[in-house]
Amino acid sequence: MKEAAERVSGGDYSARVNIKSDDEIGQLAKAFNHMSESVQKEDEKKREFLADVSHELRTPISYIKGYSEALETGMIKETEEKNKYLKLINRESGRMVKLVEDLLDLSRLDADEYRLIKNPFPLAQLMEDFIIKYGPALKEKNIRLTLDLDPDIIIYGDEGRLEQIFQNIIDNSIRYTESGGSISIMLSKHAYGCKVEIADTGTGIPEEDINKLTQRFYRVNKARSRQMVVLDSVWRLLIN
Repeated sequence: MKEAAERVSGGDYSARVNIKSDDEIGQLAKAFNHMSESVQKEDEKKREFLADVSHELRTPISYIKGYSEALETGMIKETEEKNKYLKLINRESGRMVKLVEDLLDLSRLDADEYRLIKNPFPLAQLMEDFIIKYGPALKEKNIRLTLDLDPDIIIYGDEGRLEQIFQNIIDNSIRYTESGGSISIMLSKHAYGCKVEIADTGTGIPEEDINKLTQRFYRVNKARSRQMVVLDSVWRLLIN
């Protein structure tokens, strides 16, 4: 057990203790193996997370470098084409800024330094305002959006962070709902305050994965786009 503990302390989380009995020492060995396995799984998720973040940073940097070099070398002559490249550079820069902001939020939440700014506000108004930006994406995929929001519901919370959580859910709904599908959002009074229900005709989440959704680095579909990974981690920490 000493050797296994030293391996784990050195970063080798695959270390396991050979269990030879069911007495107190054997139970301790089982507990050690369970702990080591849990740490190993979390470490693997973090490594995958860092790889995804690196990919997300590298992609816009590559675009910005390519577009700026094309402009600098005079490869692009037409004014309209130059403006197009400048817009692309601005868009990719915005992606990088947003990603860095999300990483900073994640760091603050980890350090318990993140302060929620709570105020009373009408939740229906918040949802109606931010949903407008999804018009083009919904139109592009021919997705029908239905809203049933109680305008009289006033809640006390951090408006910006609640919007961030809802946006992440809607982003995923649009991403995984096929063309011609539908998304519905309902806000109603509840015994303990209010209830928000978001449903779509997308691929859905397997029942066995539902209780894992609040795990910080968990992803139902390992092949899904990397773009949502950092934001997923932020909103899961906010919900928790």
